[in-house]
Amino acid sequence: MNYALSGASASLALALIEWIDINVQLAPVFKGPLERLILTSYMSVNLIVGALIGALVGLFAIVCANLVSVLSRAIARRRPPSLQHRIVASFVVGVAAAILLSLQPQVHAYVSGMTIEAQKLPYIYGKLLRFEHYLVPLIILLLLFACWLTLWMARSAVKPMARLVCQTLMLSLVAIAYYVDSRDQVQLYEYTLHRSMFLLAQGAAMTLFASLYFTTPRVQQALASTSRVAWRSRMALSLVLVGSVAFTFFHFGRN
Repeated sequence: MNYALSGASASLALALIEWIDINVQLAPVFKGPLERLILTSYMSVNLIVGALIGALVGLFAIVCANLVSVLSRAIARRRPPSLQHRIVASFVVGVAAAILLSLQPQVHAYVSGMTIEAQKLPYIYGKLLRFEHYLVPLIILLLLFACWLTLWMARSAVKPMARLVCQTLMLSLVAIAYYVDSRDQVQLYEYTLHRSMFLLAQGAAMTLFASLYFTTPRVQQALASTSRVAWRSRMALSLVLVGSVAFTFFHFGRN
């Protein structure tokens, strides 16, 4: 539930940034407040997609954590697992996950596209594709390690200065990723950059909200509240979201 909420919160923040940007950049295009309201309702789909992304990330993290726990105990041979045991188990599970993910067509195509774009750089021009069979799982493994590192930062940044550094870094990554994604125009078939910037912005925003959750007791209490006011607020927001999504699917094809 917390992972899905983190994904939805990240998508809401990114949608708000995009909404402000669109209303500023395309101000002469909008004919009136009604069109702006319709655009706002369209962005409700972002929240559903963000929650789904968060839920899938959470499911993946829970499964991998359980596998690491089981494997580290097996390596320790009924003794309490040490740090070395957990590191070895984490590496084995990470490699297995990277190999399995590389077999998924969309994931493989995305990472392969990154490899094709990277080999255009000087000194490595045309030299990477011959190693694609090994590079794809290796890049996925590095991406998984980066995701684990950001989650560790969100959980461990408890002191005020560490929390400030972590949250500032995540905000900076969100700003850079959104700016590049919205301002840099590439050739039609070169969509890897935009996918990478979306993943970077979504991941950084999710880490930012996870950091706020882990380090702010008031946020935890508000989300865990079962009071009548909290229940009614959640119901009202859910109804608005469901109505906006239904309106989007009904009205979008008319534009």
